[in-house]
Amino acid sequence: MNLHRLKAKWIYSNIKTRLILILTLVIGLAISMVGIVMYSLAKYSLLQEIKVPHQQMLTFARDDVDSKMADIITTSIYAVLDPKTIDFMHYDNHKNMDTILGLVSMLDTLTRNSSIIDSIYIYDGNNQHVVGSSPYGFNSSIETFGDKSWLPQLARVDKDTNKLTFVKRKKDQGEVISLIRRIYEDNKISGFLVINLKSSKLFSQMIPAESNVSEAIRIIQDSNGEILFSVGEPNKDILNPSRFFITQMTSTSTGWNYIYAVPQEQILGKVKWIRTMTFVVSAITMLIGMMIIFQIHRITFRPIERIIKMVQNHRNEAMEVDLIQLESYVGRLLTQLTVLHTSNKELKAKFLQDTVYGKLSRKEFDRKWRLLYSDWRSDLPVYAVIVSVDAYYKWLNEYKQDDQLVLKFAIGNIFEEVLGEGFRVQFEDLTQDRSAFIVQPLSPDIEIQMFYDKLQYGIEVTNKLLKISISIGVGEPLNPISSQLSIRYKQVEGLLLDRLYAGYQKLHVPEQALPYSEASGGGSKSETIHEIVQGIKEGKPEYVNSILEKIRIDWETAMAKPPFVFRWYSSLMKEMIKEFRDHDDDQFQEMMESLDSLHTLSFADLHLMASDEAAKLAEEVKKRKPTKHDNYLRKMIDFIQEHYPENIGVAHVAEAAGISPSQANSIFNQETGNAVYDYITRVRIEKAEQLLKNTNLKVTEVSEKVGYASENSFIRNFKKIKGVTPGKYKG
Repeated sequence: MNLHRLKAKWIYSNIKTRLILILTLVIGLAISMVGIVMYSLAKYSLLQEIKVPHQQMLTFARDDVDSKMADIITTSIYAVLDPKTIDFMHYDNHKNMDTILGLVSMLDTLTRNSSIIDSIYIYDGNNQHVVGSSPYGFNSSIETFGDKSWLPQLARVDKDTNKLTFVKRKKDQGEVISLIRRIYEDNKISGFLVINLKSSKLFSQMIPAESNVSEAIRIIQDSNGEILFSVGEPNKDILNPSRFFITQMTSTSTGWNYIYAVPQEQILGKVKWIRTMTFVVSAITMLIGMMIIFQIHRITFRPIERIIKMVQNHRNEAMEVDLIQLESYVGRLLTQLTVLHTSNKELKAKFLQDTVYGKLSRKEFDRKWRLLYSDWRSDLPVYAVIVSVDAYYKWLNEYKQDDQLVLKFAIGNIFEEVLGEGFRVQFEDLTQDRSAFIVQPLSPDIEIQMFYDKLQYGIEVTNKLLKISISIGVGEPLNPISSQLSIRYKQVEGLLLDRLYAGYQKLHVPEQALPYSEASGGGSKSETIHEIVQGIKEGKPEYVNSILEKIRIDWETAMAKPPFVFRWYSSLMKEMIKEFRDHDDDQFQEMMESLDSLHTLSFADLHLMASDEAAKLAEEVKKRKPTKHDNYLRKMIDFIQEHYPENIGVAHVAEAAGISPSQANSIFNQETGNAVYDYITRVRIEKAEQLLKNTNLKVTEVSEKVGYASENSFIRNFKKIKGVTPGKYKG
């Protein structure tokens, strides 16, 4: 025992041994610190990355519910103002069976027309009468009505007539969301309208797919904090940030709060396991390293120890041999610095993303800027720049996802090369159409016009080399640098909206921002979208196109604000797609997704997108829509196709259909947009075109074969339609 104590004392008193121990402890501490920092950064980055799809899911669910609620509110207004409802609220009319049956029929129609509505009641508060959609019908006494659990909720109806009340209640062994609205007569409350909604249909976007079942909890609360809908088991600790990772947002339309909560253990379980295993492996590695170091020390320094004992006068020089061992430790420390350098690049990318989205506080921004951009000068301005792909939804359809990433990085490389000689540049790809830059000139002598010229040149190079059309926005210079950089990026996003009027491949800078007026033109009326949809339903493409063209002219003349224009066109496209497209069709999803990138379109493309879709839908309806003149039209067309080589006119065509010449022309104009004679001429010219292409007949012979007695008349009509004479066309 005493021998072991002596050996331990000798090892501790040895300078080389103490140095090895100290270096080992320092390296172990460094490894531990790096591990803790990397774990913290990984945890933070993981949670932020996970938050994005959660926000997207909640946004989609919120917008879906808001859209459905807008339809329900419209239905409630219609039901309250319907003459049948007004008649029902007068007691004398209750004896009139036609009034009651008409009201029940109206409520049944409203219920059937919506997949969300379960049932509708109208309650006459003065006489205690109630009528509901099938199967409830009319009850002269509320006591005999089949569903009465909504009665206690009437006291909760907001006194403000402009507000609506939504309550969650029990009904038929289940739960429904009921909309309760007051009915007024002579400025007095005469009754209530109750619309019962199917929770599963209303909140369908909050229900996860079977393949995506997890421990996540999804909740929708009303403005009073009461739970209207939930997936999972909510409890009192659901909003505890130490136990759950929470994403939430509020609807400005309904005031409802949408919450997505995931147990942190579910997200971080594997990360914690990796962290623990990393520390265990590090500890084992350090222990093995120490054993190897001591063994090498024992063998390597044994001859030196003998020399030291023999030559005591040169002890100090001999002890310098220990410094050789520092090389291996320095090598390990350099390896750790390399890891930190790699992490620095990723941290810069995360910093730029957080800045663009405004997620950093002032103190956090200042701290990270000093840490990550210590080589950037504090006395020179910094510019916020965003590069946006023009007509983004078209670009998505042209390239695969992997190719899109490569092309975006290629865009970044082009601008780093273009700006590289006189500027510091950091590029980061953002979501969808955008990529962000932070740019700083290397010298105060560089003028801002030179910066603009280089960016414009980059736009041209990108289009030439990559065949990609882009627009660029630049914010006002920021000097000195501060958290205001996030506001500059918001300014840039506003400048890029000028693309609506300025077109593609433009540089948008504060000095050239477009002025907008508060005027919104004819398209500001909410009825306009309804008129367009109604025109499509009636199969009138020309009528629909005339409305859209008038709106385009009004807005371009008034220079209406782009956000208003984009919202209106988005609403129009949504209405058309939901009304006329099959929701299960792939094209439906593609069209809905394309609405997210409307802000990347010029006015010409935006108008063309809407007008083409409207015209296409109207034509489809028109083709499917039978008319009373179809039989006459078919007979006339068949007669013309068969007898065009003969000397026929309007009278012959009308006789073949059994109608008068004036009726024939009227039907032709109504159904085809052409007169009978114009159609005969077009058929003859098309047949002549085929003969000129496929035979060696002379122009005179072709003229006779398609029914022309005069060659000059044939040549004149052919040139009018085809733009060239028959001789030149034949070549």
